[in-house]
Amino acid sequence: MSKNLPEPTNSEEVDLGQLFKLIGNAFERFFRFIANIFIGIYNVILILLIHFYKRKVWYATAIIIGGAFGFIIDKKSDKLYGANMFIETNFNSARQVYENINQFHQLANKDADSLELSRRLGVTVGEAAKLKGFYIEPDIDDNVIAEMYSAFYSMLDSVSRVEMTFDRYKKSLTNYNFNIHRIGVASTDKTVYKKIEKAFVDEISANAYLKSWLKLIC
Repeated sequence: MSKNLPEPTNSEEVDLGQLFKLIGNAFERFFRFIANIFIGIYNVILILLIHFYKRKVWYATAIIIGGAFGFIIDKKSDKLYGANMFIETNFNSARQVYENINQFHQLANKDADSLELSRRLGVTVGEAAKLKGFYIEPDIDDNVIAEMYSAFYSMLDSVSRVEMTFDRYKKSLTNYNFNIHRIGVASTDKTVYKKIEKAFVDEISANAYLKSWLKLIC
């Protein structure tokens, strides 16, 4: 027995035609949108190129003047030199040493008080004016920290030993817990370090806590 397939109606053909037309219009609008973006970018680049081309002499002159000005400033600006020394603090004196260094940094870097620096370091005012900063930081060594932890751990009771892990102990340390520290001095005169070395060491060693401790044991 033969089967007769239904013929598509005119309404279905019209619906499909409209659907394809809508899809085609959507793609056309999309590609037109993309094209407009590229055209806009091209126009902006073209305008910029025309702008730079018309003013190329002005820009070239500005670059040359700016480069020359920067070169002159760099030549005239003072070079900064640095020197370091290592100290070992005793009798819990690290906190006071840090305070003394901070005072010197305040005088040199923030207050620019060359008169006071000159008086305390035994150099001329001009030489003191070339001092730009004083810095200090602990010389951290993991082996030293391990030794410190071992000594600290041995003094703990059984409960505290469980709680005080190495990482926790390491995080609890401050700059004052270390004995070795690096002191840095910044200056525009590399010859001034030798001139201030003795007076500077005497100044940072002027520890009120240490003096009172020495009086107690004498």
